[in-house]
Amino acid sequence: MTVDSLYGWENTTHSKMIDEWKIGNEPFVDNLVEEVMQQMTHQKIIAEEKESSIMITPERIDILLQMVEENKVKYERHSKHDKYARHEMYLDVLKRWKKGDFSTVDDDHNLLMFIQGSKSPEGLATGVASEEQEIYYIFHVFGKEVDEVFGSTEKQN
Repeated sequence: MTVDSLYGWENTTHSKMIDEWKIGNEPFVDNLVEEVMQQMTHQKIIAEEKESSIMITPERIDILLQMVEENKVKYERHSKHDKYARHEMYLDVLKRWKKGDFSTVDDDHNLLMFIQGSKSPEGLATGVASEEQEIYYIFHVFGKEVDEVFGSTEKQN
């Protein structure tokens, strides 16, 4: 189901691809992880523009962790100056999200945008949404009513 709104739309194509990968019907594509992670962040960030979204669920985080773990060797450093391979960054972010810590999800989003390249500056995150903003977003984009959201929405000091 796609719900049109001013806030973006649900991307069922990518969410279906990760679900199909889990049951063995979809090959691994390395940029799928960053696309799905970046679209998941839209649920929890404040930005002027969001292109599409995938709802954050603990199950999807687990699938992404499994995808990255099982395909570590397919990720390479983009240059010899890279501090670590991309899969390590994905694992760091996903492990934090698995614990429900989204306190730096705006920074995660902007890093993923940078990795992807050609995204517009209007899409940069300017903050982390409040729980109320996130509940509103989930309703308008995913067409679901929720009373609470998964994970922290406040920056931890």
